[in-house]
Amino acid sequence: TADKPSSRIKSSTSAGIASLRRNLDIQWKRWEILDATEKLIQRAADQGLAELMLQLPQADVPQAQRWLEHLLPQAAALGVQLTIKLPCHPAWTTTIAAVQALGTPVLLTGLSNPMQLLWAQSLGAAYVAPYVGRLQADGRDVWALLQACAAVGQSRASGSRGPVEAVMNDLREGP
Repeated sequence: TADKPSSRIKSSTSAGIASLRRNLDIQWKRWEILDATEKLIQRAADQGLAELMLQLPQADVPQAQRWLEHLLPQAAALGVQLTIKLPCHPAWTTTIAAVQALGTPVLLTGLSNPMQLLWAQSLGAAYVAPYVGRLQADGRDVWALLQACAAVGQSRASGSRGPVEAVMNDLREGP
C-alpha cells in the first residue's frame, strides 16, 4: 500500500527538522569551541606565554579562515603567537596552505615516516610532531625518525640547506 501524501509530508518535515537541529547543534558547538579558544588565548597571555599551539577541528578552509581572522588579531594584541596544529596528511593540504597564507606557522602532526618529514619541510611547516607512541607500539624504532626531525630543525636554524632543498637543488643542477 502506498503512503498517504500527508504522511509523506509529515515524515519529510520531521526529517528536515531533525537535520536542521543537527546543523544548529554543530554550529553551536563550533561557536562554543571558538569562545573557549578565545579564553585559552587570554589565559596564555595572562601566564606570559609567547606562543600557543591550537588544533583546528576539521579540514574546512572557510571555517579555518573565519576562525583565524577572528583569533589572530586577539592573539597579536595580547602578544601571543598562534601556531596551528594540523595532520600531516594530503587531505589537509588546502587547509595548511590557507593557514600559512594568513602568516600563521603550522605544526604538522602524525608524522610516521621520512617521506612525511620531507613533505612537511617542502610545505614550510614550522614544526613537526612524530607519532612516537604509536610507532613504538607498532614495534618500530623511532630514533631514526626523531634524529631526522632534529637534523631538519638544526639545518633550518643554521640557515643551511635542508634535505628537500638539497635534493631539489641537486636535481636542478644535474650530475
